[in-house]
Amino acid sequence: MKRGILLFFISIAVTITSFAQQDSTVADKIKLERDQQLKELNDKLKLNEGEIKVLKANYPD
Repeated sequence: MKRGILLFFISIAVTITSFAQQDSTVADKIKLERDQQLKELNDKLKLNEGEIKVLKANYPD
């Protein structure tokens, strides 16, 4: 009986550990995607700022 209880708790520990690893993997993927999106948006913003400077230079008030 004690052996069965021990195996039960070991299986629960293994299950919890595997779920925790999956959560960290998903979190890492989300961070990478977010960082990529932020980089793309930053590049677009810099491009737009450059175009605004050109337009202001060509069409002064």
